[in-house]
Amino acid sequence: MKYLPAIAILMSLLGVGCNRLSQAPVTSPDLPKDKMILFTGVGCPHCEVVENKLNSDYQNIPIEVKEVFKNGQNAALLIKALRACGKPLDSSGVPLLWDGSGCHEGDDNILKFLTAYKENSSK
Repeated sequence: MKYLPAIAILMSLLGVGCNRLSQAPVTSPDLPKDKMILFTGVGCPHCEVVENKLNSDYQNIPIEVKEVFKNGQNAALLIKALRACGKPLDSSGVPLLWDGSGCHEGDDNILKFLTAYKENSSK
C-alpha cells in the first residue's frame, strides 16, 4: 500500500485513463541503439521475476535497469521507448525491455527474448 501514491503518479505520467501524455513534451536522454534497458517499478512482482533471472541466468548480458515509479527521467525514457515501439501509453507498463531497436513487454516475453539472445550469443 505504501507504493500506491507512486503507482498513481506513474499511471498519470503514462496517461492511464487519458491521452494527455501523448501530447506532452518529454525531456529525457535519447534511447540508446547500442544497449538494452530493462524498465522496472518498485514493488512490481513481474519486474522482480525478470530481475532475479537477470542476476542468476543472464548476468553476462549487459542490461541497464531503470526504475520508473520513483524516477521521472526514467519514466520519460520509458515513454520514449513505448512511442518508438508503437505501444499504447494507456495500456502498457513494466517490466519492459528496450533491446536497442524494439520492445519486449511482460516477464514471459522478456525472458523468452533473453533466452534466445543468450543462445544466439553463445554460437
